[in-house]
Amino acid sequence: WGDRVCVIAMSTVDQENSPSNIRAAVRKLGNGLRVRVAVDRGRQSSERYPVAVRDTAVPRSFIIDAQGRLAWYGHPMDMDPVLESVVAGTWDLQQARECFAKSNAAGRETQRLASRYLEASDRRDLEGILAAAEAVCAYPVDDVRGLSPATWGWWVRVRTLAELGRGAEAEEVANLGMQTAGVADDPGALANMAGALSSSPKGLELAERAIALMREEEAKPANTVWEKYLRDGDKLRYAAIRHQCAAVLAEHARNGEAAELVRQAVEVWPDDKRLLPSRAQLVADLKKYEAAAR
Repeated sequence: WGDRVCVIAMSTVDQENSPSNIRAAVRKLGNGLRVRVAVDRGRQSSERYPVAVRDTAVPRSFIIDAQGRLAWYGHPMDMDPVLESVVAGTWDLQQARECFAKSNAAGRETQRLASRYLEASDRRDLEGILAAAEAVCAYPVDDVRGLSPATWGWWVRVRTLAELGRGAEAEEVANLGMQTAGVADDPGALANMAGALSSSPKGLELAERAIALMREEEAKPANTVWEKYLRDGDKLRYAAIRHQCAAVLAEHARNGEAAELVRQAVEVWPDDKRLLPSRAQLVADLKKYEAAAR
């Protein structure tokens, strides 16, 4: 954008991220860093940000238009088309404000539904779990707040229907999910639904679709530092998808393919006690699938 856009990166300060560490990192990047870097003084911005926008997630980007107005804020992955419109002078601030208000209202309601789901889960109240999941599925995935991933309502709904012995309804919901924006294109959501229907043909279809989508994502070139960072962060997510889909393939006697998926997952899975399943469990599953494939 040349001199048409001024980009400032704000770096927060904490025990591990001191001003001297920030400056050292900037110096190390040298000419590769084409933005200004601001250091948060006394954590003022860090503490005011979540109060001002009612959000605690990072990273977040803010776009200020030529009139000095906050035109947009959100995840940097979603920023490019907005920035193009703001620079071109075609950004409709009033419409953006209305959409933002609608999304915020949905976010507040889905947060309440997430709390209802967690409370029902603590009680093992399957009907309560199902009611909360059904309600959250009425909202666009992009507007869902409270639990991550935002697709939780879909696979919880499928899993709970299956647990209640309502398999046909579970498959109907899975079919609807495969046509819903934010679910149909998310290999993790499809893998979770596949796990709930693992022994059925629909479960196999979901697993195959999840694997295909995951491989499409992995095949996309990562050209920028940001894209490489995201791709590196996705390795564990993809490993979990592989492990989940492998169990479904094994249910359908495709043990060789299941073993290969888990073998790839084991390569990147850390030996971290906080992670479920453990690396030992993945290794055990790999041996089981390899033995079954012989």
